[in-house]
Amino acid sequence: MWNREARLLMALSHTNVPVAAVYGVCSDETVIGTQFFVMEMVDGRIFWDATVSAGQPRAAARLFSGDE
Repeated sequence: MWNREARLLMALSHTNVPVAAVYGVCSDETVIGTQFFVMEMVDGRIFWDATVSAGQPRAAARLFSGDE
């Protein structure tokens, strides 16, 4: 079975959502001990903690629009 993240990225690649391309999926756990996939490396922002207080809707809008 394919990794759930890889399936999601591949499904979104046919939409207007910008996602990295998935180059391949390996479901053979004997290779590195688990299933894995290889995807395109792209510039972007990394959200280590994407939680925003419920009382800060404007802060959340700025954070996720890129106007941070």
